[in-house]
Amino acid sequence: MENTAISPFEKKAVLFSCLTGAFLTPFVLSSVNIALPAIEKELFLNVKQMADISTYFLISSFSFLFPAAVLSDYYGRIRVMKYGFLFFSFFSILAAYSSSPQFLIFSRAGQGAASAFIFANVMAVIASVFDRRSRGKAIGLVSASVYLGLTAGPFLGGFFLKYFSWRFIFKIAAFMAAFSYLFSLIILKTDFKAGKNFNRIKLLIFTLLILIFSFSFSYPDKATPLIPVSLLGLFIFFRADFKRDDIFKFRELFSSRKFIFACAAAFFHYAGSFSLTFIFSLYLQYYLLLPAQKAGLVLFFMPFAMSVFSPPAGKLSDRFDAGKIASIGILISLTGILAAALAGRPGVYLCAVLLAVIGTGFAFFSSPNSNSAMSALNFSQYSSGSALLSAVRLFGQNVSMAFCGYLMSLLIDSGIISSDLPAFLKSFRIILFCGVFFLLTAAYFSLGRTINERKDGTGSIPL
Repeated sequence: MENTAISPFEKKAVLFSCLTGAFLTPFVLSSVNIALPAIEKELFLNVKQMADISTYFLISSFSFLFPAAVLSDYYGRIRVMKYGFLFFSFFSILAAYSSSPQFLIFSRAGQGAASAFIFANVMAVIASVFDRRSRGKAIGLVSASVYLGLTAGPFLGGFFLKYFSWRFIFKIAAFMAAFSYLFSLIILKTDFKAGKNFNRIKLLIFTLLILIFSFSFSYPDKATPLIPVSLLGLFIFFRADFKRDDIFKFRELFSSRKFIFACAAAFFHYAGSFSLTFIFSLYLQYYLLLPAQKAGLVLFFMPFAMSVFSPPAGKLSDRFDAGKIASIGILISLTGILAAALAGRPGVYLCAVLLAVIGTGFAFFSSPNSNSAMSALNFSQYSSGSALLSAVRLFGQNVSMAFCGYLMSLLIDSGIISSDLPAFLKSFRIILFCGVFFLLTAAYFSLGRTINERKDGTGSIPL
């Protein structure tokens, strides 16, 4: 059952640990985005390798989420999160001393796997510690921490680039992760377990299958035959697992319509919006010719709005229908993306305003949507539910980055953005219009969640 009897001090310590975990990954992601042109010059990256730096991180993170959830339920949610901090620090050091594009991409994949051990547990730990009356507020703070990382990333990334180098970003990430590991190791003594023993061979088979699927989906031009093969393997795996062990508890999770619709809304929202920071960073630096530090200041408006509005959005979701608040957030983001697409070639100030609008929509979607999803589950489902919610978000991010990278490589014949700006602008607008389509789909599922709840009064799907 949920352990809400722990001391107030330990509750605050748990929340602090979750906040640092929530801050770390987006900080590195956003600061690396702003550093891409500098990395390109030093390591001689082409446009596909620039996208790979983010894509491999997302592939690895997505693939290890469910194994992390199973391990968390058996060994302890906080214990597994601690090791996530340790491994993140290790791979950040490797990234800081990379001497080739291939080694940097490998290190980013390692960071992604480590981040899965953190993010598979953040929401599960929050849901274990905080009851339904205060959970939305705690989730709002976690979301604010995520967006604070996104806010600080471009600004500090630009600062580090100006006075140090892109390698310093990874050194800072290694220090923060090591600090979080030591803090959790020394302070946090309570842990939360909810799972039985599991079949390790079965878990290894699943991890390999999901890695193959993620890679082949992200690079269909290189691994097209692997897509149906991996999908067939996953189908056979889940069919057998549903009938026997159900190690990921999907059978239970899929019985909740409210949870399913929240996951679908998250997937389409992130599929349509995650690559915006990446594509706007390139637009500001290559087309508007802003230096990295000034481009970081413009990008700052999006995560700043997210971090400011996430806590009040979380509080509102404790008092009002979380699904409706999340739907309003989607529509706000959609307005900003559509305006950017119609503008065609927005100037610096318009970019800042539109990114702030999109960020506000993000804030009113993310916290209420997570609160709605986790409140539909019970204690034994928190790890798997948190992992699935993170997985669909990461899968959406992966789709967003993979589509962005593939489209740019398709339209920019030379592979060098600066040598073919008209092709880059064309890809920029197409990505924005596709984002509008994805967010419309997200709004459909988010609104459908509340409509279906009113129809049957339960939000459950009979199995």
